[in-house]
Amino acid sequence: MRNIYVTSSQERVGKSTFCLALALRLKKEGIKAGYFKPVSDKDEDTDASHAKDLLKMEEDLSVINPVTISQWEYDMENEEIEQNLKKIKDSFKLLNGNYDLLIIEDCRSMSYLSSIKLSSRELIPHFDTEVIMLTSGQDETHLDQFVLGESFFNDVGIVVYAGLLTLVPLEIMERIRSLAERRLEEHDIKLMGIIPEKGDLTAPNVTELCSAIGGRVLSGSNFMDNIVEDYLVAAMEMDNALKFFRRSINKAVIVGGDRPALAIAAMETDTSAIILTGGIYPPTTVLATSEDRGIPVILVQEDTYSVVQKLTQAPVQGVLTVTQTERIEEWDKIFDSIEYRGLIEKLK
Repeated sequence: MRNIYVTSSQERVGKSTFCLALALRLKKEGIKAGYFKPVSDKDEDTDASHAKDLLKMEEDLSVINPVTISQWEYDMENEEIEQNLKKIKDSFKLLNGNYDLLIIEDCRSMSYLSSIKLSSRELIPHFDTEVIMLTSGQDETHLDQFVLGESFFNDVGIVVYAGLLTLVPLEIMERIRSLAERRLEEHDIKLMGIIPEKGDLTAPNVTELCSAIGGRVLSGSNFMDNIVEDYLVAAMEMDNALKFFRRSINKAVIVGGDRPALAIAAMETDTSAIILTGGIYPPTTVLATSEDRGIPVILVQEDTYSVVQKLTQAPVQGVLTVTQTERIEEWDKIFDSIEYRGLIEKLK
């Protein structure tokens, strides 16, 4: 069988989770699917390790994810670019012989590394693959990204098999679906499906959140699998705190490290994590409450505004792990509404 290359028009649209969920679905149907991420943009990329565990892959992580190129390495010489491409091709050859097909995940987005000729459209011709493109469906304007992506690939003779809209708010799902089907058909792009914006599908856990903001876990390390579906900034007076915190569930509360009473008040409600800003270490009462309530406390050096900016400009998306059985089951149900079987037949 041929392979499936999953790319995206922008970052943080749930690409990693989709890749792993698709591989699991195919395995359930008797297809031996493997995972391959040719390029990562950070040294501690956990996508490959999650895939290795979930899919029970025997290959080394250095094969599943052979190359790392961060934004600080754009000045590499042509010789090093060729060496990286050789690593990618050698790893693909090894993996491709061990599986019926590979789910190949793009790094960041379709255009990442274009200037050094290691982007998706330079790599895809080496993989004997069909291409799926993911795009956020937060509003109608994101359909423009599909059209842009089609041009990006068609310019070099690559055909996008289909697109998926992800993170679509439930209240606009039918409107987005109708519009997307009509508009994408005009550009000869097939809409494979729509993935709703639901916390049990895409919300990160505290571990993923902590990694994204560069935090340090002070307490509650046994509860890092808590799911984070919302963020609240605690900047009010104590008189109004509890009423405010009860507005949201499964939330991470961002609060200045100099306001421990607010942190404790937040932990009296349905809270997944406390993020203390300003690098101010809290009193032991905060840490004791954290352990008692099963709510991790994370310390960051940045101020509250900077943390909020980081989380809103690049929202953190959760990935699948072997311990998240409920999320795996939810993703399996999602594939009942995604038209992927036609793609599988084409791959044969």
